[in-house]
Amino acid sequence: MKKVLLILIIIPFFISCSGKLTRSKAKKQIIEVYKYPKPVTREITIYDNTFGKSGTVYELKKFKKLGLLDYTDTGNYRRRGSVRATLTEKGKKYYIRDARSNSMEKNIIVKVAELHFDKVTGIKFNNEKNTAYVEYEVRQTNITPFGQVKNILRFKDIEDKVIKKTAYFEKFDDGWRIHKKDYK
Repeated sequence: MKKVLLILIIIPFFISCSGKLTRSKAKKQIIEVYKYPKPVTREITIYDNTFGKSGTVYELKKFKKLGLLDYTDTGNYRRRGSVRATLTEKGKKYYIRDARSNSMEKNIIVKVAELHFDKVTGIKFNNEKNTAYVEYEVRQTNITPFGQVKNILRFKDIEDKVIKKTAYFEKFDDGWRIHKKDYK
C-alpha cells in the first residue's frame, strides 16, 4: 500500500517537472532553432559602373590593403568608367554567396564575424497563456579581416560585443517550443 501511494505521489511530481522550461532546455532550443553559431555578413560591391563608384573604390582600397581582393579602376575624374574587383585566395575564405546584381553593379556577401550563443539571462512565465519570454545573450566574435575594416561609409564598425535578445516560447501538450519569430 505504501509503495502504491509513493508511486502515485512521485510519478505526477516527475511529470510536472519534465514539463518545466528550464534555462538548459531554453538554451538547447535557441541554439537549434536560430542555428548558433552563425555568420554575421556584409554585402560588398565587386563591380560598379555607376556615377557613385568613388565610394566603391574607397571601400575596395581598404580591402586591398588587407590582401582580400584586387581591383581595377578604368575611370578617372573626368569620365565615369567602372571598377572591378576579384577576391584573392585570402578573401575567398570569407565568401558566402553572390548577392543582388544588375548591369551597373554586382555585389557579394562576405562573412565579417560570428554570433555565438552565450547564456540565458532570464525566463519570464505567463502561466495564464502558457507562454514564456526567454532573455539571452549572444556574443559577436571571431571577426574576419572583412570585419576589421573600419570607417566604411555604409556599415557600422564590427567589434567583439554582447548582444541581448529575447525568444518567445509556447507550451504544448508535449512540452515547450520556441516560436520562430525573434523579438529582439
